[in-house]
Amino acid sequence: MANLYGVANAPGLPVVVSSLNTVAIAISTATQTLIGTSPALVAPSQGYFYCRVDIGLILLHGATPATGINVYVAIGAGSFTNPVSQGTFGQLGNSYVPLFFCTYTPVSQVAWQGAGSTVSVGMNVGVNAATVQPYSWAMFTLMRAPDQ
Repeated sequence: MANLYGVANAPGLPVVVSSLNTVAIAISTATQTLIGTSPALVAPSQGYFYCRVDIGLILLHGATPATGINVYVAIGAGSFTNPVSQGTFGQLGNSYVPLFFCTYTPVSQVAWQGAGSTVSVGMNVGVNAATVQPYSWAMFTLMRAPDQ
């Protein structure tokens, strides 16, 4: 039976992870590096769901800032998708930069059922490495998508 979107839909279920990492994580150029993982997210009902991921992190540049920053998400141990990119214009070398990103996982009917799935957050930078500082955070919100 089709779901009438907006009628009796399950609300978003936010899970705040106060810390993606408790140690500094070196981010090398052009290599996707895992910076954190959510707990298992379980859908409250059958249907299509996606996860909205709001990320706040502190990035430490080396002597020369990275040329670009990319943040990705993956359902479970799957491939990283849905990159969000940001340039580093105006950012200085040897400086701490607060960055905030929002991205989404692909819509899935299966991933969030039963035991649910985790969401992994990955990152890479352009030329010149950087470091994600400890206690960067994320909020994972499982949202109901329109039935397909």
